[in-house]
Amino acid sequence: MTLFDSIIFDMDGTLWDATDSYARVWNTTLAQMGYPDVRIDAEQVASCMGMTLDKILDTLISLPLDRGAFLKALEENERKMMPHLGGQLFDGVAYGVSWLSSRYKLFMVSNCGPDGLRNFLRFTGLTDFFTDTLSHGENGKSKAQNIREIVEKHNLKAPAYVGDTQGDADSAREAGVAMVAARYGFGKVKGADMAVDSFDDLTRLFMLQLPIIGNFSCDEIAMVGRVADSLGLDCYAVGGYVRDTFLNRDSKDVDFVAVGSGIALAEAVKAEMGKKARLSVFKNFGTAHITCGDVELEFVGARKESYRRESRKPIVEDGTLDDDLSRRDFTINAMAVAVNAPKFGSLIDPFNGVADLRKHIIRTPLDPDITYSDDPLRMLRAIRFATQLGFTIHPDSFDAIGRNVERIKIISEERIVDELMKIMASPKPSVGWMLLESSGLLALVCPELQALKGVDTINGRGHKDNFLHTLQVLDNVAAKSDNVWLRWAALFHDIAKPVTKRWDEKAGWTFHNHNFVGAKMIPGIFRRMKMPMNEHLKYVQKLVELHMRPIALVEDVVTDSAVRRMLFEAADDIDDLMILCEADITSKNVDKVQRFLDNYQVVRRKLVEIEEKDRIRNFQPPISGEDIMRIFDIPQSREVGLIKDAIKDAILDGVIPNERDAAYDFMFRHAATIGLKPVD
Repeated sequence: MTLFDSIIFDMDGTLWDATDSYARVWNTTLAQMGYPDVRIDAEQVASCMGMTLDKILDTLISLPLDRGAFLKALEENERKMMPHLGGQLFDGVAYGVSWLSSRYKLFMVSNCGPDGLRNFLRFTGLTDFFTDTLSHGENGKSKAQNIREIVEKHNLKAPAYVGDTQGDADSAREAGVAMVAARYGFGKVKGADMAVDSFDDLTRLFMLQLPIIGNFSCDEIAMVGRVADSLGLDCYAVGGYVRDTFLNRDSKDVDFVAVGSGIALAEAVKAEMGKKARLSVFKNFGTAHITCGDVELEFVGARKESYRRESRKPIVEDGTLDDDLSRRDFTINAMAVAVNAPKFGSLIDPFNGVADLRKHIIRTPLDPDITYSDDPLRMLRAIRFATQLGFTIHPDSFDAIGRNVERIKIISEERIVDELMKIMASPKPSVGWMLLESSGLLALVCPELQALKGVDTINGRGHKDNFLHTLQVLDNVAAKSDNVWLRWAALFHDIAKPVTKRWDEKAGWTFHNHNFVGAKMIPGIFRRMKMPMNEHLKYVQKLVELHMRPIALVEDVVTDSAVRRMLFEAADDIDDLMILCEADITSKNVDKVQRFLDNYQVVRRKLVEIEEKDRIRNFQPPISGEDIMRIFDIPQSREVGLIKDAIKDAILDGVIPNERDAAYDFMFRHAATIGLKPVD
């Protein structure tokens, strides 16, 4: 059972002291740089909240500083002087507050006026994390009254108040809420329900009150820690689970790194979990996997890796936690959370992954050229994460992709497609394909798409950039459907335009039959990329071939016959075809777009009417080839096919209804025209 449902912070002691700490760090750094008489106080720092460091330097200090040396010294002093806030001040606070805000409602009370409160929140980047804030320096109410107002206004059932003075404790008691004393503020407090010595401890305290972390029960994760303790192993949850916890995304599994034998730890955890758990051990890789219902736990020993140039498979040695985190692909995946009892919940973030999460940056922990060359799949993973999360790849890490694109050739097509599928399942998949193109990877991963890029011009007449058009269609489809294979159809719908492009003096640029040629190209692309050669191939191929059919309808009179044929050929995929075709309208001419959309509505109404009346979708002619051979006493032959096609066309053209008696009458009349008579 969760002990608290919300947290009310006293800004002045529990968070504002961070600003004062930051001022002290600046003053120490200035003294080291030869300016011991230049002093900055907390209010001056607060006045610069929301500014970049360079802007703060411009505002606060008019000195001939070596800015690079100053900022380097400042960072080092942050780490030395504020270890309880996670090293770098605002990243440390943000780690705790962002994590807590994903699990609890957060509120703040303050003595300062509204400007000071807003400035503080803006400077520390915490504005979005708090549901409500009240300042008794502004409204004149007591601290206890403001606490009660927050509790009543937001109907809080089990709030905790975090403060650092005896007055805070008294206010909490008067307001009737639990008090957590932050001893890293002003110090000793009597009558508090709980106490912590650092902001990190505060975060951990509230973490332990939760029944779950991500998708996993805190008991399960703590159990792994207890087993690790019994074996004398340091153990950490690492990688994607930690990242997704900060992002408040569901995790399907937890990866654990043990400093020692991951397999031995997994075997002991399996014994603790009992018969309900299933253990798989992979000794060659030094890993083990436990499945227990919906819970999946992965175990590995901490290791360091080295690579041969011709392979992405590493040479593995036992290593430390630092070694293990250093070998990971990106800073946001190179974080660990301790699960051993004494340190449960402590964050290890040697490469400032939390800062990159806050800034929405994908960055390699080490030299990106080495990271990508060692395992070139990481280039695709960088693009995939940027697409999935809406992040930006750091310029250094992105530029290194361009220098290492040829290395992608040592990666199997299956692994490449796995990353591409994740890009395609993202909310806005065009982001990934744009990054693939601009990085140089697209020409190697899918040259047919690269060929769509660019515009040719003759006599001042150019065509649209078919690559950009394709990506717009892809995003349009993604906004309407999660069907990843419909998205692939959108990506490939114009794939044959480069090979069918022709210049006509009268018509300009033409792409005649690009839909039919494109459909023929699909199997070759799927085969080369090791995509599934099954019903997914047939589905994509069908939609590529048919994607011009509805457009042809809306540009002409929408006849019942044309709609019947489209319904027959698209069958159960007719709705997806219509989504694709409507997404294909990317003109900047508003009137033209509206005209097409209106006509598509006519087509949709016709589809419903004809399906209800004629039952065309997935229909088979009411007379089979066997019926024709029996009735006319002929063997399997060309004539049988001619009669079957004539019956089908008559139904689709509306000459006869889709009924057996009408089809029989038509069959006898048509057979007579080719000299066939029924046998009595």
